Amino acid sequence: MEDLEDDSLKPGMRILRHIYNSEDDDVVIYANSTHLQEEAIAIRNLLNFYENISAGVAADIEMIKKS
Repeated sequence: MEDLEDDSLKPGMRILRHIYNSEDDDVVIYANSTHLQEEAIAIRNLLNFYENISAGVAADIEMIKKS
C-alpha cells in the first residue's frame, strides 16, 4: 500500500475524493470520451492499481486452497 504515495496515483485519488464528496458529480461522466482525458486517465490508473492488488489476493487464495 506504500504505492498509494506514488505521484501517478495521487491525481486519481484526488478526483475520486472530489466525486465522492460532490452531490452534482458522478464517476460515470469520466468514462465519456468528451470529458477531460487527463482526469479519466488518472482514475483508470488508480482503478488499475486496485485491480492488480485484487488479482494478486485472488491468486494467493487459490494457491492456499490448492495446498
